[in-house]
Amino acid sequence: MKKLYAILAAGLAIVSCTEKKLTPEVSQDAEKAEVTFCIQTPATKATVIDANDEIKVNAIQVFVFNTDGSINAMSGKTEGNSVTLACGVGDKTIAAVVNGPEIAASTTYTLSRLQRVTSSFADNAVGSFVMYGAEATTLSARAIVAIKVKRLVSKIVIKEITRDFAAANYAAIDSVAMDITGIYLKKVAGQASYGSTATISTWYNDVGNTHYTGNAAVLGMIADYDIQGVSLKNGETYDTAHTFYAYPNPEKTTLLTIETILNGNTLYYPLALPALESNKIYTLTKLTLSRPGGNYDDRDTIIFMVEVEEWEEGDTWEEIY
Repeated sequence: MKKLYAILAAGLAIVSCTEKKLTPEVSQDAEKAEVTFCIQTPATKATVIDANDEIKVNAIQVFVFNTDGSINAMSGKTEGNSVTLACGVGDKTIAAVVNGPEIAASTTYTLSRLQRVTSSFADNAVGSFVMYGAEATTLSARAIVAIKVKRLVSKIVIKEITRDFAAANYAAIDSVAMDITGIYLKKVAGQASYGSTATISTWYNDVGNTHYTGNAAVLGMIADYDIQGVSLKNGETYDTAHTFYAYPNPEKTTLLTIETILNGNTLYYPLALPALESNKIYTLTKLTLSRPGGNYDDRDTIIFMVEVEEWEEGDTWEEIY
């Protein structure tokens, strides 16, 4: 089930909103109405991460478009979950950007231009994910308008890692501990657009056998480099779930990499993720390591099968490496 956020128009008793009146850019309509738009956040399900951090609305910006796609009215970026502005009534398309940078009010956007606006992955953080939605509706002074918004990020979860070196040629290292020292994403896209395919000019963690150590918010979404005290002998399991976030990646394959130390050697298990889509969760329920890892954190012989689930519910899979 996809996560829904409602934007409500007109004064409504069913939603608690703090009205913020702005001076918008408004086209000349025969009839205008003062409309209050609110974000309503329902319950969500999460793995490891606090559910409230994945639905948190810190700021919104609302756009009203005419049927020909031209701008009718737009607010500025407004803290909180509500905004009031004057706009024309009748058939309109309402769009909202949540937790994103402000789109300048001095610029007149068409709907198609808004959809091509690029969002930076670095604009996201756990507790402040960028979201977008647009929906056609008919506005009146007492209309109730709901619009669904989605997170631009994908969510990747790995729940369990088991060491199972079953082949006879690994018998000599059965009792040798293998440390798991890091789990992280490689080749993470740095841009996404609100409604079309973005041109990606920035990549995070894109250098082989090198940890990205830049933007702290980005690090918090893509990497856990400092796993302590996880040491597996053959047959043992590490069952602490790890959650990561990434932008859709149409140009390269984003990888989920497990970093280990065995017999003093740093070895890697890079797993190719499927083509990531916004607002979807990809859950690796069990990863079975059947051999020592390779020498590179961004390439190896990979056997990988995946089934995709929606953000809240869906299929999962197991992996043998």
